[in-house]
Amino acid sequence: MPYGLLMFLRSGEGLGLHYRADGFFWIDNWGNETPSQAARPEEVARHMRELRARGDAEVTEKGARFLRQYGGRAGGDRPGGPRGRH
Repeated sequence: MPYGLLMFLRSGEGLGLHYRADGFFWIDNWGNETPSQAARPEEVARHMRELRARGDAEVTEKGARFLRQYGGRAGGDRPGGPRGRH
């Protein structure tokens, strides 16, 4: 399986990176999808608004914190990325 298709991130984040035909998205501990910045920024903003409207504040904050920390690139090729912390 190619490296980018399936990768689990630090277990403390509770997020996994999965690939699907329409792009990357994040799965949290509850099975909710939170798109990465690989998606268009307006899609990310729309999805975060939907999460907030549903009351998933914890999920939304976790996803937002992750995106701020890692940006849209979860391949570990940036200093401080997922692979750089091990």
